[in-house]
This record gives sequence, C-alpha cells and structure tokens, in this order.
Amino acid sequence: LLLKLLALVACLSSALSATADYADFSATYNGKTIYYKITSSANKTVEVSDDRNPNMSVYSPYEGAVTIPSTVTYNGTTYTVTGIGNSAFATSAGLTSVTLPNTITYIGQSAFAYNGSTSCSPNFNTITIPNSVTTIGDYAFYSTKLTSVYLGFRVETIGDYAFYSRTDNDYSYLNDVYCYAYEPPTIQENTFYVKYTGAYVILSTLHTLAVSNNYYKADTDWKKFSTITTISGSTDYDAQVGGLYYAFRPYTNDYYAFVTDNGNYNCYTSSSYSVPATVTWRGEPFKVLSILQDAFRGSTSVRTLDLSNATYLASIHEYACYGCTNLSTVYLSPSITTIYDYAFYNSGLSKLYTNNSTPPTIYNNTFSTRYNYCYVYVPYPRDIATYQAAPYWSNFRMILSEQNYDFVSGGIYYRITGSNTVEVTCEDPDNHCSYTGNVSVPATVTWNGTTYNVTAIGEWAFSEARQVNLTAPDGTSLRGYTPGSLKSVSLPSSVTIIKPYAFSWCTGLTQVSIGSGVTTIDDYAFYYSTALTTITIPNSVTTLGQSAFGGCSALKNVTLGSGLNSIGNYAFDGCSNLYVVNCLKTTPPTIQSSTFISSQYNSARLAVPNSALSNYSSASYWSNFGTKMTIDGFLSAYVRKSGGITLTTSGTYPWVMQYDGSYLHTTSGNYGQHSTSSVMTATATVPANSTGTLTFDFKAWGEGTSSLFDKCIFAVDGVTKFTYGARDNAWETYSVELAAGTHTLTWTYQKDGSVNPTGDYFAVKNVKLVTQVSVVTGDVNGDGSTTIADVTALIDLLLGGGTAPAAADVNGDSQVTIADVTALIDMLLGN
Repeated sequence: LLLKLLALVACLSSALSATADYADFSATYNGKTIYYKITSSANKTVEVSDDRNPNMSVYSPYEGAVTIPSTVTYNGTTYTVTGIGNSAFATSAGLTSVTLPNTITYIGQSAFAYNGSTSCSPNFNTITIPNSVTTIGDYAFYSTKLTSVYLGFRVETIGDYAFYSRTDNDYSYLNDVYCYAYEPPTIQENTFYVKYTGAYVILSTLHTLAVSNNYYKADTDWKKFSTITTISGSTDYDAQVGGLYYAFRPYTNDYYAFVTDNGNYNCYTSSSYSVPATVTWRGEPFKVLSILQDAFRGSTSVRTLDLSNATYLASIHEYACYGCTNLSTVYLSPSITTIYDYAFYNSGLSKLYTNNSTPPTIYNNTFSTRYNYCYVYVPYPRDIATYQAAPYWSNFRMILSEQNYDFVSGGIYYRITGSNTVEVTCEDPDNHCSYTGNVSVPATVTWNGTTYNVTAIGEWAFSEARQVNLTAPDGTSLRGYTPGSLKSVSLPSSVTIIKPYAFSWCTGLTQVSIGSGVTTIDDYAFYYSTALTTITIPNSVTTLGQSAFGGCSALKNVTLGSGLNSIGNYAFDGCSNLYVVNCLKTTPPTIQSSTFISSQYNSARLAVPNSALSNYSSASYWSNFGTKMTIDGFLSAYVRKSGGITLTTSGTYPWVMQYDGSYLHTTSGNYGQHSTSSVMTATATVPANSTGTLTFDFKAWGEGTSSLFDKCIFAVDGVTKFTYGARDNAWETYSVELAAGTHTLTWTYQKDGSVNPTGDYFAVKNVKLVTQVSVVTGDVNGDGSTTIADVTALIDLLLGGGTAPAAADVNGDSQVTIADVTALIDMLLGN
C-alpha cells in the first residue's frame, strides 16, 4: 500500500509540475461556478482556471456536468473564453462531463489530468475537442478514463503524454481516436502511449479523413497506431449529407468539400440532385469545390443535376457523369472553370444550362456523343457567339440564350445585335409584362463602356404589357395571368424595324409614336392592341406585315405614309371601328383581298393625295371603298363649315382626316416626326363693303414657346395670331376679325427634335367665315363713297319709289324723306 501511495504521489508531482493559473474571478453559468483568469485585458480574453491558491488542495472544485460559455462578463466587461488553463480540471473527482465552446483555441498542460485515477474517477469517457482548438498541452488528458477522443479540424500540436494511459490498476485505455485534421498534427512519442503489460504501445484505432488516410499512415508517430482506418470506413468519402457523398478537406484557412461516390458506381438512386454552395459537417460549413472523378458514374436513375447554387464549384472531373444514360438536364454553376474529359460522355444529356458568360474549359470528349442532341443555354444572347467560337463548345449544334436580354438601362431591356447595335426586348419571353406607363425609347444607350444604336423593337418586346385581360368572343380568357399597364410608347428615328408581335396584346396602349427611321412593321406587330384609336405610319415605312393591326377593335384613324409599298393579309382585320384611312402615297400600295374586311369598305372613308383619286378608284381592292375623296376634298366637305374659304394641304406631312367618335376633323400630319413642319392653308375672301369673322375649333399639344420646342401656330397673311407651346387643351373655339379682301390663313405644327408619347399634334374642325356688309351713311348708290351722285340717286328713289337702302336714312330718323336729301346736301357741303 505504501509503495502504491508513493507511486501516486510521484505521478501527481510529474503531471502537475506546471505552474497553476490562479483565478481572477468567478461567474455562474448553468448553475455551476466557473473560475477564470484574464489572459489579455486589451483583447478581452480569459481562460478557464480553478480556485487554487498557494495552500491548494489536491482536488479541483468542478463536479457534475459543466458547460463552459463562449463569453463571460466581469465588472462590466465581456470577455471571450479562448482557453482551458493549466490544471484547470485536473483531479476533478466529481466531474461527469464537460462541454467546451468553439471559441477556445488551446487546452493547457494537465488541464484534465488524473480524471481517471482510482481515487478520483469521473464518469465521462468521451471528449470532443472543438474545431477552434489548435494546441493541446502536455499531460492535458494524462491518466484519464477516456475511451474515445474526437479531435477538431484545426488541431496542429498535441503535447507529450497528452493522452497517455495504462491498463493496470483499473485504468482503462483509449480505444478510438478520431482526428479530423487534414494534415497530421505534430505529436510526441508518448502522446498516445499506453503502458500495457510492461510495454509502451499505442493500442488505439485511428480514424482519419478519407483523403488524409495515407498521410497519417506515412507519419513517423501517427503510423504507430495499431489500426489506421477512415472515419466512414471508406477511402472514397467521409460522410453522406443531404443525399450526397462528400470528401472533406479542412485546410487551415478554409474548409472545402468534394462531391464523390461511396466507392461504387451507380450509387445515386434518386432522379434529381442539387449540389449546395456549402455543406455543414460537424458544425462547420464546407465550400463545395469540385465534383470528383466517377462521382455519379453509371447512376442511371439520375435525370436532373442542379449545380447552379454551388457558387464555389470550380471543376467537374473525369467520368463524373459517365454513363448516366437518363441524365437529361444539367444546370452548371457560374463558378465552374473546367469540365474534364469524359465527364458527360455517354450520358443522356439534352439540356445544358451554363450560367456563365465565359465558356468553361472543356475537352474533346467532355460532351462527346451529345454534341448533336443537346441544347446549350447560355446566360445572355451576347454569349452565343462567344460559345460558338470557344474550343469544343463549337461542336454543339444548338446554342441558345437562356435569358431574353443582354442588359437593362433606364428600365428598358436590350439585346445586343451587333458591335454597336441593340434591339429592345422584354425581360421574359414567357411573361411579357415588363413595361408600364409611358415609355420613351432612346436612340442610343451606353452599357459597359460601349454606346449602342437602338435599331429595332424585337419580337414580343412589349407584348402583353396590358391593362385588362383579353376575352374571346365566347367569353373565355385568352390569357390567364395578371397584365401590365403600358399606356404609350415613342420610338426614335434610329429604329428601323418593329418585329413580329412587338406590341401584340398591349390592351392598355393608347398612343404610339413611330419614328421616322422605321421601314418595316412586321407581322402581328400591334395585334390585338385594343386601346389604340389612332395610328400614323411614317413615310419611311415601306412594308406593313400580315395582321399588323389585326384585332385593334378601337382603331378609328389610320394614316399610311407616302413610302408604303405593300400591306399584308388581314392587316386591319378585326378593326371594326375603322372610320378614316389616309393614304399619302400617290401610287396605291399593293394590298391583298383580306387587308381590309368588306364592312370597312362601306363604313370607312378613304382620303388620298389631291392628284391620286383616279389611281385609287381603279386600283385593286382600293376601289372597293365606297367613300373616296382627296384630302383637300375632305377638308372642304367636313372641316370647312361655311363662308368663302378654300382649305388645302400638301408637302411631306400634309394634314390628315381623323374621327374623334363624334366629329370628323383634321390634324397635323407630322405626329412623332422629329424636326418637321405640317401646314394647312386657306384662302378666305371678304366682299367689299363687308367685314368677316373667322372661327374654328382647335386642340393642341406642345412642349414650350421657344424655337427649341413644339409649337402650334395660326397666322393671317403671315402675321401670327397665336402660338401655343406648352398646351394640352380640349376642344375650344378661336375667333378673329377679317377686313374686306382676300386673306391667306395658315395652321402650322412645328416639331422639335424630340417626341412625347402622349402628344405632338394640332387639330382643327368647324372652320367658318361669316361676312357682313358694311353701311356707309349717304352711299345711296352703293359705290362705297358719298358724292353728288348719291343726291341724285336719293331724289330718284323718292320720286320713283322702291326699297331704300339703310344708307339713305341720312338724318337717322328711321324714315327716308325729303329731309334726308337736305341732310345729304348739308353733309356734302360740310354743314
């Protein structure tokens, strides 16, 4: 007994030879008093200590289940717990378990020593070292009853005798050591030794990461373990998380994970797998860096592989999906830079979404057998050419754009069509509700340092940006989702084409200003834009496509420019309210039998250039219009209401006829055309001895009064009577007095260099000239002057009878008598 006591004292003296770290303060946590020593006041750090003093007892004060917090507050300061101090828990007889926070970075010398002696035997036999710990001191767990140890990812150094144990005298020994560090930590010769039947050996089984196993087997000290295996028991993976097998590499500064297999082909049996950006294992997030060789090889159940959220994924290795014959859809991560040879060889791949504008590096056989059968979807239209020119990507026969646009500027979506050209498009071709309100398309747009000319309105660009759902004649809804509310659009002169369906089903669109550069309005361009009432096709347009305005049921007024050569089938089919067609081309454009429907020939009025009436009267299908007149003829018939006045218009942008639902009127013809003028003139004659009153109704829209802005101008004989710039009025009446004689009247709309989608017009109706004869007292013979001849005429009138003119009542007594002769003579004599 004495010998045993002496041996115990010798062990204690050795294990506890480190200087004890006395506590600075204590605090209660989860009902336990824990002692702390301040290690850095500046950094606000502490370590766990005990209550020992120079007269210390043998035993530590801790007992039961103890949980160490990550922070502790003392005297108003919060400290981070970063370590377990020397001998802190040594000889803690009543300690049953201890939970360490992930803030500690070291465990000091003899910190848990002698928690396995006969006289002070704790009940816990497993310890998990947090991943934050890098250093474990000498004798840290010396002579304990630990049977299992889990060493965290970051452990670098383990001191001498740290896990030393022996089997005699009721001591147990360490059975399993799980070391999660990627590189073997530095250990000493005696770190894990057991004194067993007089010999010093390592009886434990070492469990390591699969990728690190050979490193440990080759290490001078670690290879002394009796058995070295992997944590999962497989050399291919470390754990299965979320249905995927992973190999983990916890480097010093970062943690990485690799998708792999379980050692067997065809190990994935679900139809769909999604690889995350990070995967959490043992409390730590690992960045998923790669899909390893053979990972999904031969997994014939897999149909979809989604890597799009794996934002750290850099590579897919050889044969990763080789022989996945039912794999049809793959979404690549935007971070992938390399896909190695045979990765998707002999797979069933039919849709590949790259999610990267820069083509990843691939090899000759990466996708071999799938080049003719797989659709490759690149992020933007601008990326198609890049992939088509990239090595081996050029082998794919079908490379398409996953997204409908290349960039957004000012709320407008653009697709790049050339080195310096773009077209307007929409956000999503399957849900065309991108645009609302009033949209002005610019002539140029700058993106990423390049200035592009806006040259086209693309297919479906504004389609279905509407106010109300469309309903078919039978009452069924033609579209089932919530519409937008596009109201007006103005296009610059840089746009040359409006492509098919560009404005189709825009049921809230009321005004469109088509720029002077447009040459083609393609098929179905404004199909079923049911709120349009008026459309002006500029002189630049040569072709109007099939069903271009089909179904525009509110359309009343159409002006067809002088450059139009042909109009397609059904261009105005369904325009049941069409009332006025102004066609400005002298030679009738070619139209089809179905361009206009039969009812329109009876209800609509055709206005043509002054010299072209006979041409239209004999042209195919144009001749079907029942009401055909020259534009000047319409002005005289519907705008001029009375008086000696002749209205006429001519030039590049003549005034045209329009119908507002109640009245025919005329409006300036340069709607939406930059830097132009549209003029209507009139000759008004007021008879001699008469005065005239000219009146007309008008409404106008303009932006300002200076020469730089739109202006509505009315002039008489070259003298401006009014100029309206900033104006947007309802119909109102204007009146001006005209003297006897012939006068020239002009109505001018002067356009500036911009277009406002809700305006740009000058409209006139109800032009009237009312004349009244002027009365000259004493001018009995009506020659405009008073002379002796009027005395003779007045005497003849009195002698011969007859009706006396008002001028004969010279004295103003409302009677014509001899007294008026006397008054006339006195007037001539100056009396």
